[in-house]
Amino acid sequence: MESRILQLIAALRASGVRVSLAESAEAFSAVDLMGIQDREEFRLSLRATLIKDLKDMPTFEKLFPLFFGSGQPPEMGGNPSDEMTPEEAQMWAEAMSQFAENLRQRMERLMNGEQLSRAELEALGQLVGLNQAENLNYQNWMSQRMMRAMAFPEVQKAMKELMEQLKQMGMSRERVEQMRQMIQQNMRGMQEQIEQFAGERIAENLSEKPRGENIDNLMNRPFEALSDSDKQLLQREVKKLAAALRTRMRCGRNAPRADRWMRRPPSARV
Repeated sequence: MESRILQLIAALRASGVRVSLAESAEAFSAVDLMGIQDREEFRLSLRATLIKDLKDMPTFEKLFPLFFGSGQPPEMGGNPSDEMTPEEAQMWAEAMSQFAENLRQRMERLMNGEQLSRAELEALGQLVGLNQAENLNYQNWMSQRMMRAMAFPEVQKAMKELMEQLKQMGMSRERVEQMRQMIQQNMRGMQEQIEQFAGERIAENLSEKPRGENIDNLMNRPFEALSDSDKQLLQREVKKLAAALRTRMRCGRNAPRADRWMRRPPSARV
């Protein structure tokens, strides 16, 4: 749990939310005090200690479920074949036989309401380049790529064709409609699982992203918390700022003389 909280803090910082070391320590203290048994109290404890600006609230609310889950698994519709009569099961088997083996396997898996394993999700993510994504705005796009990689659109089309064929073979409209609704629910459940995984992986990528320090970040940290490299960077930035100010002041003093010089005739500009 501690590592997950640290990942959340790192992802918040990578997303532009300022979280100091003191606020991070407060978050751990709040979790120790409130515990993690109640998910809502746990969420509020982290939000109260890590978020100080209202504009950062949406970022926290988007990242929190990606590290700690939504609180409930994707809802699957079950297996329609469990309620089939022997005659309906025979119709189903005959109708399925027309499809290619790999497509049939995907359709049967969707029919059974089986979720994807972690290894399968990892393989899909690797295939579409999810491990390089570092922007949560790409969550939906990446999940769509993952679904296309597992032929999700083709499976949806094949399922529609299957329902029409079952009706033509004599299966009752009520049974076909029941099957269609359960399969659609299974589709939504699998899609939610893929979207959740895509968001989790992007959030983890964010938390691992090297974050270059800038002057604003350093100025918001206690001096005793600065490393030697931080102090050197701060010193360089202060020198740059001082040099820029000196240049501006010098230009300001010389501006009238420069203006007079430009008004001279070319032969007199020495």
